[in-house]
Amino acid sequence: MLGSTRPKREAGGESTAERHAKLARLGKSSFVSQSGISHLIKAIKEEGIPDASSRITQYRARKAVCNSQTPYGTLVQRVQVTMKNGEPMDLAVQHPLATLAYNALHSDDYSLVLRDALRKHPPSPAALWHLIIYQDGVNPSDGLSKNTSRKQCVFYSSFLEFGLAALAHEEMWCTPIVLRSAQVNRLRGGCVQLADIVLTQFFNPMGTDIRRSGVTLQLKGSDGRVTLFAKVGIILCDEPALKEILANKGHAGSKPCVLCLPQRSAS
Repeated sequence: MLGSTRPKREAGGESTAERHAKLARLGKSSFVSQSGISHLIKAIKEEGIPDASSRITQYRARKAVCNSQTPYGTLVQRVQVTMKNGEPMDLAVQHPLATLAYNALHSDDYSLVLRDALRKHPPSPAALWHLIIYQDGVNPSDGLSKNTSRKQCVFYSSFLEFGLAALAHEEMWCTPIVLRSAQVNRLRGGCVQLADIVLTQFFNPMGTDIRRSGVTLQLKGSDGRVTLFAKVGIILCDEPALKEILANKGHAGSKPCVLCLPQRSAS
């Protein structure tokens, strides 16, 4: 005797086919990827459904996190840049030293990697860590589209002493600046001005200088404090990005590498 062809129903009266159809419809109205839906549902299962979740509520939550206080100011700070026409413009910067202090104090994983790196490479004014500055262009839009208005210039920073295994995870990188390329093109000096802002966050002669005075950190789960000293160790970019942040001739020059520039003869 053939079995019943009626859809199988689970507890609660919902059939397997209906459950599958409901899952397939998730995110269609806002074009959320399947990976994004999966991560969102997992987060809801682990942390529960928030009392409020509107766009305005999410915006206020992000602003509250950005205004978190550290010994080096808030996580996101305002700096002033100069446009080509001489007018000033405010730019939001995720302060790398404030972010470093916040992550060291609040993140289990980050403080674990940092503690291991400090044990292997004890920093001091005579034993400086190596700061990595990485700049790249990011285009979140369709790669085949002619409209590149969403293309962005992004700066990242981390430390070589974290080790390759840790640096392979994006959580170990700070993102000081994200700015649309259309706005970068309106800046006096373009990416050079942005690179100067990023480096000033680390080496500020009028404030904290990570090379001379160091940055003092408190690791999560520890009452003691450590002082980290560092210098610029690696500038990580492709050739066009090197041209943008160093203002050299790039691949159009006869000596595009700054390390190959001829020494100026003593006069």
